[in-house]
Amino acid sequence: LLTQQENHHHHHHAMEAAAHQSVQVIHRPRAHGRVNVDYDTYDIYGNLRPAIRQMVQYTAEPEVLWTQQESKKWSWQKMEESFNLKYKRYWNRCRKINLRHVELSQFLYRGGQDRDGRDILIFVGNRFPSKQLMQHKQLKQSLLYVIREMHHCVDRDYIILYLHSYVDEESLPPIAWINQCFQICANRFHKNLHSFFVIHPNFRLKSWFYVLSTKTFYRKIVYLDSITKLEHYNIDLEHIAIPGKAWEYEREMFGEKKLVDKMAIASDDLVLDALPYR
Repeated sequence: LLTQQENHHHHHHAMEAAAHQSVQVIHRPRAHGRVNVDYDTYDIYGNLRPAIRQMVQYTAEPEVLWTQQESKKWSWQKMEESFNLKYKRYWNRCRKINLRHVELSQFLYRGGQDRDGRDILIFVGNRFPSKQLMQHKQLKQSLLYVIREMHHCVDRDYIILYLHSYVDEESLPPIAWINQCFQICANRFHKNLHSFFVIHPNFRLKSWFYVLSTKTFYRKIVYLDSITKLEHYNIDLEHIAIPGKAWEYEREMFGEKKLVDKMAIASDDLVLDALPYR
């Protein structure tokens, strides 16, 4: 028989062991879960968070997923995306390279504003240095220059004045290239373009615009056979800088007398400015 003391001692051990065991049992799952849970990846229920689930989904087969997305797009969407990308690249490029040689020809400049305060950008066809640029295979630099000059002007309403007088059509850049330039710039330039005046057009130019323009752009084109007609379109001729060559062309076309009659609508000092070419 055990003595009372021993019995008590034994009982104490047994309880200690039991307590120890029970504590261990309670702790056991915790010991398993002691791995640090990455709460950025999992929520408190242990499910993957949606953003992560999406990533896991994508890591499966990115090419397949990409081709599926692409195949849902129309070809014009793909084209448009590639043009927008090109425009971004060109906009970054045109600020880094020296375009002084293109700038010197002054074929594009801000020529003032109309009566509503819209900027007028004047594009002088006969000054466009296509011959030199094509000789040195630098046509793209003229596009870079156009982008550099117009990028900020087109954030608000603006007008383009294109003067086609004295343009040597034999030395023009390929029409496909011109068309591509229009497409690259379309997305950014078209939105705020109020109107596109073509002055002194010929049949060939009109047919090009007719064939190559989008509907929305074609609506904005205004053909004028004389600079003086700009007066009817909210533009004060004394407030815009038109090259003397264009006036010279008008004198050749209409003769001095006719030009004076045409100019009667404009102010007197402007007539004097227009007549002698200086």
